Amino acid sequence: MKSFLKYKMLDKVYHNQSFRFVYVFPKFVLGEDEKLQLELQEKKGRRKLILNTKL
Repeated sequence: MKSFLKYKMLDKVYHNQSFRFVYVFPKFVLGEDEKLQLELQEKKGRRKLILNTKL
């Protein structure tokens, strides 16, 4: 899914640095048996963050 808007995106986030950014996606609805999982991974690194929905 392609984002509508990206806000405050950085090229690099350094060790012990906290940063907030925004991605805006088209509106969608999950079915009763569906869950949303968002995976963020570094472009040239090993760190990965996985976010799961709780219903």
